[in-house]
Amino acid sequence: MTEEQRSDALLQLKNMRDQWQEKIQNIEDSLLASRLNNDVLIFYRDMHEDLLFDDQAYRLSYINQRFPRAGDYANLQAFLDAYLDNMVAWQFVPEAQRFWITPPFSFPFDIHMLYTHVAMDDGEVKPLPEIGRGRASNTEFQYHNEEYQFLDKRSQDDPKPTTLLAKSQVTLPEDFIEFEFDASDVGKTLERHGYTITPRRFTEFTYDVEIQVPADQTLPLRDMDIVGEAVASGERHIYMRSEKHLNKDYFAQKAAWLDDTIERAVQGTIELTDIPAEIHALNERLSFTDGTILHKAFAFNGSIEKARVTLLPQAEQNNTVSRSLEIPVYSRPVGDSDLTVLSDAVLEEPVFRHWTQARADISAEEMQHQILIGYNTFDLERPDVDYAESIYLNYPEVQSQLFVSPNGRYDYQSDAVAQSVQFYNAEGAPIEMPDAVNVFAFTEHGLVYNPHHFPVWPARVTATLPVLTMPDIIKQRFSPAELPEGIRLDGNRLTVDYEVFTPEETINREQLRTSNLNHFFALGSAQRYLKQVGSVVEISREDREPIQVFYFYGRPESIELWYRGETRYVDYEVDVELRDPPLSE
Repeated sequence: MTEEQRSDALLQLKNMRDQWQEKIQNIEDSLLASRLNNDVLIFYRDMHEDLLFDDQAYRLSYINQRFPRAGDYANLQAFLDAYLDNMVAWQFVPEAQRFWITPPFSFPFDIHMLYTHVAMDDGEVKPLPEIGRGRASNTEFQYHNEEYQFLDKRSQDDPKPTTLLAKSQVTLPEDFIEFEFDASDVGKTLERHGYTITPRRFTEFTYDVEIQVPADQTLPLRDMDIVGEAVASGERHIYMRSEKHLNKDYFAQKAAWLDDTIERAVQGTIELTDIPAEIHALNERLSFTDGTILHKAFAFNGSIEKARVTLLPQAEQNNTVSRSLEIPVYSRPVGDSDLTVLSDAVLEEPVFRHWTQARADISAEEMQHQILIGYNTFDLERPDVDYAESIYLNYPEVQSQLFVSPNGRYDYQSDAVAQSVQFYNAEGAPIEMPDAVNVFAFTEHGLVYNPHHFPVWPARVTATLPVLTMPDIIKQRFSPAELPEGIRLDGNRLTVDYEVFTPEETINREQLRTSNLNHFFALGSAQRYLKQVGSVVEISREDREPIQVFYFYGRPESIELWYRGETRYVDYEVDVELRDPPLSE
């Protein structure tokens, strides 16, 4: 599509939206009119993004990996078992007035959890409110802010919850097939489990793939069964802003349905209650296409270094798994307590901590491609806004972030840093710095500036910015039998008594917004780091050093204590192309 053709298509889209909205004003049922107007706006947004598919996205944004843990387990059933077997609940003691559930991770497939009863330490089993039926309370409990609360005031002598009884129902795909590739793989064919993927195009912000499915595949792949992801440098995942549908007539058929439905609503021949079923049927029909050769394309809000496509073929029979659960309740002490209130529990099924695979920190050379650049535009009419444009310097995920907060990473307050800033015009010539207020400033996240203060719109900026790094993190490893005095490992529980144990250094808890005095890590039998269960439990003691307690998913075979080690500032040479001026400029 040429630029002229796209401009015409965008104008036609806007005119179609305006005509629909004008018709909707003639619908007598206000609720039906509101619903259809919302559907029009969703269609307009999606098709607008589709027409701008190949454009650069200036608003860099990240998202979590869609399936970060599925590859940790032998198959999807083992993945599900690890999720369900590691569910725990927490209660504050001594009163145990409320309790809540902590899943081990976010489960990426369709799952329904029903919590039915709670067993008490005196043997009584109490029914919980039927949340699934819209009942947030019963005679003994109220469900509020994702917590179950006893209605009656409780004392420390009352029976305590020990186990939550629950039922789970999960629908799993028949298979989980993951492909990874980059720009060098364009034209190559990758094969897994009888499916092949051939990358056909790989640009800075988009990629296209051709998918060959087996001829004997029982159920066709749908749009939702083909998951596209993009990884930037530093292993950060980029937000997907648009995808091309398998059905090439997707938008044409959606537009035809909207046109017909709005007309029927004007004539009074359709009810609001008819809309959900019609939309569901339409989406089901448009979600796949015929044939064994499929084409998908994805566009992202940032520069792509590596692509990942995951196929989720569906089982011919409904692959729904049901299971009854008994979820242990852990105790979190409040105030001055002793060790007897701590729960004894062992979670054998490991859940791994992926973050610890990140590098300790990065060098000045690596910063030039590991620090990603994001942009944002602000409305100067707002009273809290002083700068129109923002450049975000997105530091990669590194281990040193345990010891330095984001507002302490960049040393931007010196006069030397301000004097190093130079803006350039579109021809590459330096622009003289304007004599005005709020021309530019550094923030804890990057640089803000006002392009309107310059004689021409700035196209590029350079600066020298010192960055605090910690490349030499000290990691002391201990076996359970060799732990320092004051540290004890019981099952999956690590207890640290700071009245006995004196660390080499403590961290700034207020600056880093953490409860930890130090950073402890556990490694399992495979020498992989285990994820921590919830946050650290701290037992405060008046006029004495506290006790901190860590629980882990899985049985630790060794414990590591991390210290920040030597710190150093390195100069990051900022060299950023700036946002283009708006068309009105």
